Amino acid sequence: NLWVFPVWLLIIIINLDAKYYELTNVYKLVAVAVFLVLSIFEILKLYLGYLGNLGGKIPELASCWLISILIQFPLEMFLLCDHGMLPNSTEIFINSFMVCLLLIEIITGVIALKNLADHRAKVFYLTQLYSTQT
Repeated sequence: NLWVFPVWLLIIIINLDAKYYELTNVYKLVAVAVFLVLSIFEILKLYLGYLGNLGGKIPELASCWLISILIQFPLEMFLLCDHGMLPNSTEIFINSFMVCLLLIEIITGVIALKNLADHRAKVFYLTQLYSTQT
């Protein structure tokens, strides 16, 4: 996702610039707000995901997962399914690809969080077991 995000951002900015004056006033505001929120939260999600994965930190990994499922997925589906945004073929393709990546992230995020929580629980119980016996 780290390599796809700059390409997605570039395509979205070019397409938004090309169709901005064709959108209604409401869709102009919505489009800019959605793209801004998605861009900011994608950067935050990438940072938290790497911090959580590399450090084995459950809160950061859970935050990354929650951003994916609660903020990004609904907004990406809005961009993909709403025809008032006047999407063209490149936008449909890149947003479909981002939705597929988000689905993969959501599924693997659940698995990673479960495995990490199980590992942390085992380490905690083993530390408690050996620290009470000595």
